[in-house]
Amino acid sequence: MGNGGSVAGEIDDDTEPISGQGELFSVQQTTFHSGPLPDGPTLKAYGEVHPSFPGRVFAMTERELETKLTVTKRLAFTQMFATVAGMTGVILIGLLGLFLGYLTISAGHPEGAVFLAAPVVAGAPRIIEAINGRPSKNDDKDS
Repeated sequence: MGNGGSVAGEIDDDTEPISGQGELFSVQQTTFHSGPLPDGPTLKAYGEVHPSFPGRVFAMTERELETKLTVTKRLAFTQMFATVAGMTGVILIGLLGLFLGYLTISAGHPEGAVFLAAPVVAGAPRIIEAINGRPSKNDDKDS
C-alpha cells in the first residue's frame, strides 16, 4: 500500500483442462491491481481484522496524496522563481556591461568594448534556455 501504486498479482491455481479437437488446453486467470489503495477484497480483509483499518488506510492515502501535491506545487514555484531570478540576473549583468562599456569607450579607451560583448556572450545560452523552457545539462554543476 505505502508505495503508491504497487502491482499486486494473484494467480488462480484452479486450472481446468479443456479438450478441443484432440488437444489439451489449460486456462489460467491472472488479476492485477494498481493504485494508491489496496484492492477491494484486501481492504475488506483489513476491516475484518479491525473495523478501523479501512478508514485508517483511506486517511493515510489522502495524507500521502496531499503531501505529494504540496511538494509538486513547491517545486514548481521554486523552479519559476529560479527562472525569473536567473533572467533578471542576466538582464542586470547585460545592462551593467553596456554601462561599463559606454563609460570606458567615452573615456577614450576602446578596449572597453569587451564590457559590451562579455555579458551577451555569457548570458546568451541562459536566455535561449529560458525561452525554450529547457535547462542546460550542466545545471547540477552550477548549483
